[in-house]
Amino acid sequence: MTWTHSQNFSQSTSLSANINYVTNTFIQRTTQFNPQQVLATISSQANYQTKIGPAAISLGGSRTQYPGRNEVAQSFPNFGIQVPTLSLARWLDWSPGFNFQTDQRLNIDQAGEFTYRYFTNAAGAPDSVRRHRNTRNTSSRFETPIRIGGFNWSNSFSMTDQVEDAPVTIPVVDVNDTSIKNSRVFAKTFSTQLDWQTGISLPSFFQGSFKISPSVNFQNVDGHAFWLRTEQSGGRWVHQSKRAAFGLSASPTLFGLFPGFGSITRFRHSITPVISYSYAPSADISSEFLRALNKSKQGYLSANAQNIVTLSLSHVLEAKVRNSDTSSTAEPKKIKILAMNF
Repeated sequence: MTWTHSQNFSQSTSLSANINYVTNTFIQRTTQFNPQQVLATISSQANYQTKIGPAAISLGGSRTQYPGRNEVAQSFPNFGIQVPTLSLARWLDWSPGFNFQTDQRLNIDQAGEFTYRYFTNAAGAPDSVRRHRNTRNTSSRFETPIRIGGFNWSNSFSMTDQVEDAPVTIPVVDVNDTSIKNSRVFAKTFSTQLDWQTGISLPSFFQGSFKISPSVNFQNVDGHAFWLRTEQSGGRWVHQSKRAAFGLSASPTLFGLFPGFGSITRFRHSITPVISYSYAPSADISSEFLRALNKSKQGYLSANAQNIVTLSLSHVLEAKVRNSDTSSTAEPKKIKILAMNF
């Protein structure tokens, strides 16, 4: 079955679809002679876009079948809302955004640790059946940054949910002693994480020269989300700690003007070094959180104090081209000749 559709309902609303589906993927593999057709996937895509006021909304997905296999990969629904910066007042700007995505792989037939499931059939004889693994990854994120005067307040909320529906053996580490490990078989593995990230960028100082920008961010001690649950925690929610990270950056711009030649009237060479420093004090991490991650306190470094220095350098060489029309009052054209970032 093949269906291709494209329709514009209005200037801002459209629908496009390219659907391909087969009930038996083995026929393509056994009847085609072209190797490219034998191995070609059966793919489908669909996307719907519209606007409600200033918000741009998109909804779509994709699905893929593989020749000679029962495995299916699909990504649906993929939903997103993008809103341009809304000036609610002269001193207040808001730029919200939201996205949601789910990716699945069904009937994965690659051999794993437990390839077959053994059981006794209706006749009372030993029997087996091949296992098919299923995985799902769901993610969602809501961003709501706000500018209040010269202050930029960043806010984001995120959720991720990962499930692998297949038995697996995991060496479980003792949270207090890495030498103690017990291998356990889990029927499936999963990880659900909820997080909130926030930070404030203060107004810049010396904007005409050094462009010094201070900032304060409240970050997680561990690289994972603030709340999570896994098979290691028995499905119970655990949380970690947050700590303040103080930052200071400077980005002065140095430039020079040089005479040109031919049709080029002048060269402009600018160099912008950016140096930033951030500090985060030491913090604690709970044993329950480390146990959910299957980690030990021994050798754990994320809770240590952090001093981070970052240095980058960029330079741009531009040329101003003389107008061919001498009577024209338009500004001379500028050309970027070379730009490099380090």
